[in-house]
Amino acid sequence: MTWKNVFNEKGYCPKAIFFINKKVGWAAGYYDDAGLGKVPVIVNTTDGGETWSERYRNEDISGYGEPLIDIRFKNELEGYALSRHNYDVFTTDGGQTWQLMSDSQELSERPVYGLFRMLDGVSDLYLIGESGTVAVWK
Repeated sequence: MTWKNVFNEKGYCPKAIFFINKKVGWAAGYYDDAGLGKVPVIVNTTDGGETWSERYRNEDISGYGEPLIDIRFKNELEGYALSRHNYDVFTTDGGQTWQLMSDSQELSERPVYGLFRMLDGVSDLYLIGESGTVAVWK
């Protein structure tokens, strides 16, 4: 019946949101760096959206990288944020640290890059690739 604004931080542009439970949620997108680029960011809430804190920012990618377009967690510790092409990130410690997929040996088997990738799942995460491939992260 009514909506309440719970996030309106200048420069932050969330593109996806995912709540693990009623209190803990994650939003992924980008920070608009004063017109210099779209810096990939992830923010987190532990009080149902009343307050948010930045948990990931990647300014190391040449040209500031790609905005994150989706984020999902398969449990309280393991989560995955999807970029448009090549700069996906994942966490295995509840979002304390995030690692680029390209730097990972852990999750090396995944669908090819492409704009048609998407995440889905509940206790497992499924990643669909542009060429029709599907991978599951168990």
